[in-house]
Amino acid sequence: MKTVAGKLFAVLLGLAATALAVTTQAAVTATVDRNRVSINDSLVLTLRATEGEDVDDADLDQLLRDFDVASTGTSTRMSIINGRAERTRDLQVVLLPRRVGELVIPALTIDGQRTRAIRVQVSDTPVAADSTEDVFVESEVDRDEVYVQSQLLHTFRIYEAVDLNDRGRSELKLEGAVVEELESSSFQRTINGRPYRVIEVKHAIFPQKSGELEIPSMTFNGRKPSGRRGILSFNTGEVLHRRSKPITVTVKPVPAAWPDAPWVPARNLRIEESWSALPDELAVGDSVTRTLTLVAEGIDSSQLPQIPQADLPGVKAYPDQPRSENRPGNDGITGIGINSTALLITEPGEFTLPTVRVPWWDTGSDSLRYAELPARGFTVAAPAVSPAPAAPSAPVTVPQATANLVEQTNLWMWATLAALLGWMGTTAWLGWRLRTPRPVPAAHGEREEKEAALFKTCLAACNSNDPRAARAALQAWAQRYLDQPRLPPLSDISEHFARPELSEALEQLERSLYAAGGEWRGERLALALKACRKQGRPRDTAGGDPLPPLYT
Repeated sequence: MKTVAGKLFAVLLGLAATALAVTTQAAVTATVDRNRVSINDSLVLTLRATEGEDVDDADLDQLLRDFDVASTGTSTRMSIINGRAERTRDLQVVLLPRRVGELVIPALTIDGQRTRAIRVQVSDTPVAADSTEDVFVESEVDRDEVYVQSQLLHTFRIYEAVDLNDRGRSELKLEGAVVEELESSSFQRTINGRPYRVIEVKHAIFPQKSGELEIPSMTFNGRKPSGRRGILSFNTGEVLHRRSKPITVTVKPVPAAWPDAPWVPARNLRIEESWSALPDELAVGDSVTRTLTLVAEGIDSSQLPQIPQADLPGVKAYPDQPRSENRPGNDGITGIGINSTALLITEPGEFTLPTVRVPWWDTGSDSLRYAELPARGFTVAAPAVSPAPAAPSAPVTVPQATANLVEQTNLWMWATLAALLGWMGTTAWLGWRLRTPRPVPAAHGEREEKEAALFKTCLAACNSNDPRAARAALQAWAQRYLDQPRLPPLSDISEHFARPELSEALEQLERSLYAAGGEWRGERLALALKACRKQGRPRDTAGGDPLPPLYT
């Protein structure tokens, strides 16, 4: 009863957690195109609704404490994801900061959904050397010194006070560094009372060797409209070419304080853990996938280390191929490293996965730090044992004299009856034996026919190279062939036949089932099973006891 109540409580707790997760997942989100702006810059706040909320009713008066609202606009987008139509509506608000410092876009409530607050850093207006021209460019980096393989943010800006045609810019290419271009943005900036349209292009640069890194000049060109009309007047305006100044950055080597481990320089790093099923609800023969994810800000995902899987007795581990991806954002690249392992439980007991500890170098504080995932323990219960037969009831006590008389009478009566039955049975058996040949029992014949059909199904699954069908058919055949009360795990089948070729074939089958591998071929398993069936049931002897059950 306690076990049932405990499972019911766990289910209710899981439903409550799911409901809480659903309610806390915001259907309305708020984002900005930049978190760092100048006092004369504009930035764009985007309010996005995914559940039909009316973003047009957002109370924008809350923004007026720190910002002026320059303009607003809405857009709607329809998309189909996994066969399901989704409608997204955006409200874009162009904001102008009112003062220098850290400003806050407050949390906004829309149809009962509340967005998160956003902090924006506003600095003084930079003085541009070429601010008197109609078009000029500038290039900058976020720091003068970086560690090797750490992220350097490069920004290239194009200032336009007039409309241009035939616009184009050069690509940033560096020798000895990995360059990834981030999403570009545009905004308005006022310089010396003159409004400019600013196009901002950012790059994440990862130097691959220490020393001096030179970021070359980037160029921009465009054509001013001629101002004349007519068929022959196109492309006759003034062509403008602008070039930024080159930048030199010092790349430092790996610091001496770094331990003997893969070099991981980042702004932040954390470890996330997920399971395909709850570990404490596993039984012998079950499998579960454990996924450990490294999330590192300011580093390329190719630099993230792989997390080794612990070797646990009673658990077979099948690591998946590690995966990685880069997620660009306003502050550069966030590297994602995904390590998944399928765990197959072969024995009951208590298991403990050890603490995972990954060193990383904090480029902000210039210090060594560690990301840790605490040890994880779980228990796998042994298979259920059949209840023992009930003890016989206590005998009834009778007087000794009466007991002796009853015992003598019973002995004489049973002896006479046994002799009579024996004579009659012997006479009948001899007569039947002389007239009729001995047939094969029907039950035995049916059992052999069913075993043969199951074995044929198992061979067919092997020949079709279907690992899941082969495992199911193999367990069904082994249950009948070995006369077991339930489907035996593959490990028990291997142990009972005790043939190396079958053990190797079953190991290959398990790898294809629980790990990402190549195509599985079933010929090897089919040959091994034929050999096992030909040798007969394991540990059988003529006239001996049959194979004991796997679960006792």
